[in-house]
Amino acid sequence: MSVASSPVNRQRIDLLDAYRAIAIAWVAMFHFGYFWTSIGEGDDILPYDAAFGWLPLSSVGYLGVSLFFMISGYVIALTLQNTPNLVTFLVKRFARLWPTLIFCGAITFVTVNFMGPPELKRSISEALISMTLIPPSHVGMVTGNTHWQWLDGAYWSLWVEVKFYVIIGIIFFSFPKRWFELWLGYEVLALTMSASNWIAPNLVRDVMDGLMFGAHVPFFTLGMASYRYRTGTFGRVEIAAILLALGHLIFNLSNPNVTSEITSSLLIGYAVVFVLFGLFTWRPTVLSWLESKVLLRIGRSSYSFYLLHQVVGISVLVTIGSMFGTTASMIAMPFVLGALILISMQIFDHIEQPANRWINEAYKARTNDVPAKGIKA
Repeated sequence: MSVASSPVNRQRIDLLDAYRAIAIAWVAMFHFGYFWTSIGEGDDILPYDAAFGWLPLSSVGYLGVSLFFMISGYVIALTLQNTPNLVTFLVKRFARLWPTLIFCGAITFVTVNFMGPPELKRSISEALISMTLIPPSHVGMVTGNTHWQWLDGAYWSLWVEVKFYVIIGIIFFSFPKRWFELWLGYEVLALTMSASNWIAPNLVRDVMDGLMFGAHVPFFTLGMASYRYRTGTFGRVEIAAILLALGHLIFNLSNPNVTSEITSSLLIGYAVVFVLFGLFTWRPTVLSWLESKVLLRIGRSSYSFYLLHQVVGISVLVTIGSMFGTTASMIAMPFVLGALILISMQIFDHIEQPANRWINEAYKARTNDVPAKGIKA
């Protein structure tokens, strides 16, 4: 089956958009039911504390980001096949990420400094650095501001995405016929670095391990292997990729630098991620009922919602709690998230999509580039 003729190459893949909606809902459950409470790892700042801690799998909702990474692996593999060169690929990624990031980052900065809790307030320097997607803590180490943090902690995953784009882009356009095999070589290198840092940790190994994002590489690999299967390219290399990725994940689960504790919820959460992507790869029609208009709309605007939901949502709930009490904040929580979903849909329609088109069209007009046929990631 040729890539050009494959049905997986249409403009959007509805089931992946539905998965985006599931992933962002899971991440929101994590932030509003577990992380920012007395039972989570973050500061205890939600007015209702752990009142929503009973939500199923809320304690492992960060695995929604892992599902996002698998989706990204699939979509980027498709996009690379339909992009003429590295510069065009990076321009596409810039157009996809940064206009929405700057707009939502500005909303986040104003909201948190106007009504947010002290724990989430950030300086203008932290905000501006965050919107470059370079970790403020890295810049702070150089400038002496070691306390600097992300404007929104959710930005960490975008930093991982950017590193993935750069590395896979360089590999693909340098070696287009053997790019997948070379990516597997990169994964082996990342796994080796993680293992050496676990056995004999030091600052250099720790920094390199972080830069190589070894904890997340397997999810990108599985997403790209899914793409190759669905486009008719599947053999020993792809089987080896799946086994390598699974082995890498098992290592991560046993590595205390990556996983603090293995729980039944964590194992069930991983099972959910793998079952969802396995069905997408081999039996997508089983889940066609997920392709509802509501889920697809949420999934398509999930990037804006991801950027807004945590810090902005918490800031609003803290204000409601201080003005009207704990019960009011509990009642308000789903309505606040619903309002942010509606706002995100408007940002998708009026900021994200138009800016994406404008940047790509301006670049094509300037370079007389060949129009690309890849889907929107």
